[in-house]
Amino acid sequence: MTSRRFFNAYTNWDSTHYMTTARAENLDAMLKIEAMRLFYGCQTISNDEFLREREVVRNEISPARRHGRGPDPAARDVVGLPAGHAYEG
Repeated sequence: MTSRRFFNAYTNWDSTHYMTTARAENLDAMLKIEAMRLFYGCQTISNDEFLREREVVRNEISPARRHGRGPDPAARDVVGLPAGHAYEG
């Protein structure tokens, strides 16, 4: 019997949504993995991995901006994000 798992995520303007699907008998292991993800947060992500994933998010957001969906990039000035903030595009 194989142990099949599915991991995926998608990003909107303010958050990333993670999805995990696994067989019922793997529930305990999956809950431990999710607990570790919440506990450690971004501490275990290398700078190279961060840079790669940031590009993925930018590529997901860019088409929405081109088609007029999502917040206006100038809106960051209204909410007071400093120059150089990660949302700066």
